[in-house]
Amino acid sequence: MLKYFKDNDLVLYPQEQPATWEEAIRISCHKLEEGGYVTEEHADSIIKSVNEFGPYIVLLPGVAMPHAAVTSPGVSGTAVALTVFKDEVAFYDNDAAEEKPAKLFFTIVAEDDDKHLENITNLMTLLQNEETLEALLKSGTIEDFNKLI
Repeated sequence: MLKYFKDNDLVLYPQEQPATWEEAIRISCHKLEEGGYVTEEHADSIIKSVNEFGPYIVLLPGVAMPHAAVTSPGVSGTAVALTVFKDEVAFYDNDAAEEKPAKLFFTIVAEDDDKHLENITNLMTLLQNEETLEALLKSGTIEDFNKLI
């Protein structure tokens, strides 16, 4: 899947750290917007979902999977983008009364439920490889990423 990110120009190592998780989500949608998979409106849908349901997008410590419903406005394609921030971004889980940090953002967008499930399945396969996940968490530049491929 790492090759997929590179081949489709869907990897971003932002120079500046976002001040908030909302800003991080907007940044994580940048490559999807550039590629024509979503409009800016899609980031708003993800933010709205997190505000409504809590930080369900933080799957593991250090790993977030920003996404919204397939029917969300602004979706015009199917893709997964990877954004790696220099430092972790804090999400606060009110129900658990704890912070949930994430540094890797795998932002998913899909045109239909089948493609959404396929994206998640591919991503779960990647996340099960602890060595690759650890290397991604330690990476700080696109050059580091390219060495992983």
